[in-house]
Amino acid sequence: MRHGESAMTPTSAIILTSALTALSALPLDVMLPSFVSIANAYETSVDSIASLVGYFAITFSVAQLIVGPLSDQVGRRRVLLIGLLIAAFGAVGGALAQSYASHAMFRVVQAVGCSCFILAQAIIQDTFPGGTGLRARIFNVTFGGLCIAGSPLLGVTLQEHFGWQASFWLFAVISIGVLLHSARYLTDTPRTQHREPSDYAKLYWQLANHRAFLTYTLIGTIAFSCHFSFIILSPNLFFDILEFTSHDYAKVLLLYGGTYLLGGFLADRVAKRIAVQRQVQLGISMVGIASALMIALYFGLGDHAATAMVPMLVATLGTTLIRPAAATLAMALFENYAGTAAAASGAIRFFVAGTLSIGLSNIPLSKFLLLTLLLLASYGACATISCRWRAWRS
Repeated sequence: MRHGESAMTPTSAIILTSALTALSALPLDVMLPSFVSIANAYETSVDSIASLVGYFAITFSVAQLIVGPLSDQVGRRRVLLIGLLIAAFGAVGGALAQSYASHAMFRVVQAVGCSCFILAQAIIQDTFPGGTGLRARIFNVTFGGLCIAGSPLLGVTLQEHFGWQASFWLFAVISIGVLLHSARYLTDTPRTQHREPSDYAKLYWQLANHRAFLTYTLIGTIAFSCHFSFIILSPNLFFDILEFTSHDYAKVLLLYGGTYLLGGFLADRVAKRIAVQRQVQLGISMVGIASALMIALYFGLGDHAATAMVPMLVATLGTTLIRPAAATLAMALFENYAGTAAAASGAIRFFVAGTLSIGLSNIPLSKFLLLTLLLLASYGACATISCRWRAWRS
């Protein structure tokens, strides 16, 4: 068995990683309809609450750099259990906080605990070695789409009947449930030979200088950033600019999440017919089509729901092709240190997405224009990285 490997059956691994995926939707997607209420409760702006999610993502990304190597050293189980406990504590603190500052502090604590969610990638790699985990990752992304689809409606229901704090309490309860499931079914192999922190620093340096790993990680990061930034911008787009009600907003994200389900079905079909690298290229092409649509609709319709939704639905189909394929290609390169590789990849992904979302939330320009520029830049970056990688290989 490989370093830190979890002795789980494929079914148990998929159940656990799906539970972690569902849990990861609560700090963001379920909260979205409550942004206005949270802002009012702490007498701040919606953009400030949106920025807080970006800081959450950055904290989440940095903490992963410790979680990954630690799980390779002592095993996935122990690290996951402690992380879930910290995340639940942070959620309870966030619900009870009396000021914006204390709420922000507990959100940081929650983010530190949530960093253990990156172990889902390591658990998949442990259970499905080499490149055999592609379909498991496609299922994971598709299930994430189902969570995205249902989260806003759940958030609206919790908001109307129990207040904005309800999503934090629900997160804490589910965290404890996943903790109990992990304690029962996740069994680690004996720990590997002791390594000094400097050894993992050298491994991170190796990952950062590995051209293939960095290429696939960056492409996956850009694809994820499209989704993350749209989610962060969406309260401003639909509440502040288009003046949607909470229920209308929930319906919009239901459609968006439904597209993830369609994208997952498409990705699963494509994975049976073409090579993984070709799947990445197909996804990049779809992001390019989305950016062209966004430019045309922005100049044709201006600030309109279709201007945001039509291109993002197409982009979502592309990102569901890119993300599982890119992750599979990257993780297969360092499967003996899957925790460290997952941490490096996740840290880059969430740091970029978090920093980008903070910037987009605070730049005093039209959010529709920013979304247009985001899609165009995302396609340009993915296409450039992909072309340079193909040129280097040839």
